[in-house]
Amino acid sequence: MSPAPRRSFADLLKLASECGMDEFGGVIDCPYLVATGTLAGKLESGEVTKESGFLKLPSGNPAHTLGGKNPLAGQVVAVRKLMRDDPSRIYVGRASGNDLVIDDRSISSRHAWFERQGEALVLADAGSRNGTFVNLAKCPKGEMQAVKDEDVVTFGRVSFQFFNPEALYFALRAFAGVG
Repeated sequence: MSPAPRRSFADLLKLASECGMDEFGGVIDCPYLVATGTLAGKLESGEVTKESGFLKLPSGNPAHTLGGKNPLAGQVVAVRKLMRDDPSRIYVGRASGNDLVIDDRSISSRHAWFERQGEALVLADAGSRNGTFVNLAKCPKGEMQAVKDEDVVTFGRVSFQFFNPEALYFALRAFAGVG
């Protein structure tokens, strides 16, 4: 199976500007992550070639830098199940066997997962080397953290903003200046 679909911000901006919510919802039928920035810090090589590197964050609270350092900046990634393994979880990681693949040395092979709990989508860190954060708060390994519209979700050093389809539609229209 192929990795989670990536769309450009410009393509979704055009789509949201040209159609109504119902049509947009017919095309965009799952939550999305919009690549934004990175955590400020230094990435050092791992001990073994296939390991993720070690992210050294400055002392104190983590902080974001803007999109220029995010290799995925401007990409919009579907949060959907693609692989046939555990059907209840949407896995995130650097390895190709994940539903959502993030090719960055700060990301572990299997870094985290999303899971539906009723109407809510929750996120859990899978014991990653560099952590998973929601709004800059580190998620303890295996503990579920609810994510909601416009939350900033960070895997390793790579940050995304989370949107359900309706919130993404209205955020894109506001960005484009379309009422």
